[in-house]
Amino acid sequence: MALGRTKTKAIAALSAVALILVAGAYRAGYLRDKLPFGPGPKAAIAATDTASQPADAANRAGGGEHHADSLELTEKQRETVKVEAAAEHTFPVEKRSVGSIDFNEDLTLQVFTPYQGRIIRLFAEVGDDVKKDQTLFTIDSPDLLQAESTLIAAAGVLELTSRNLARLKELYQSRAVSQKDLEQAVSDQQTAEGNLRAARDAVRIFGKLDSDIDSIISRRLADPTLIVPSPIDGQAS
Repeated sequence: MALGRTKTKAIAALSAVALILVAGAYRAGYLRDKLPFGPGPKAAIAATDTASQPADAANRAGGGEHHADSLELTEKQRETVKVEAAAEHTFPVEKRSVGSIDFNEDLTLQVFTPYQGRIIRLFAEVGDDVKKDQTLFTIDSPDLLQAESTLIAAAGVLELTSRNLARLKELYQSRAVSQKDLEQAVSDQQTAEGNLRAARDAVRIFGKLDSDIDSIISRRLADPTLIVPSPIDGQAS
């Protein structure tokens, strides 16, 4: 039994050495071309022939040889192709950019009123030529109404103080009132005059003329209509 196991181990060791030698020879190239599974010259030639077979089959299916400098088009493709002789052509240079179209800001002027109000009437439409000081629109302004009401009240106070001063002057001449009462009446009359001037200036800011202001005072009637004129010659837009 002991001799049999020794012989088996020796055969296994020799077989392992033989496999190692064969593997080394294959890696070194001595047996690579001689073995049936190695990629020798015959295998390379066979691979090349196999790769060329699909191309040959495709040419045979097309009914003839395939030329590298030719191209076959379908009927639909030929409709989009135009054939003509080669010649020189001038092509325009097109440049695309993103922008916006707007009025020249240096030649435009926005017309608006600094006072609030409701537009009553328009006197110019878009595209109309307008002249300087021409009325563009009118508005019903509560601010103008307040200023004119103050004007009317100031005019009434001045008229009252003026009559009172005239009466006290007559009484002072007859020694019926003191000098102190006369001086107070003079002060009240001067204050009323100052208030009236301020009220007239407040109404004048809205574009009212002195004749318009005098008419408001004489009629004791406030007119809230504010006229907005054109500051320059131009075109409404």
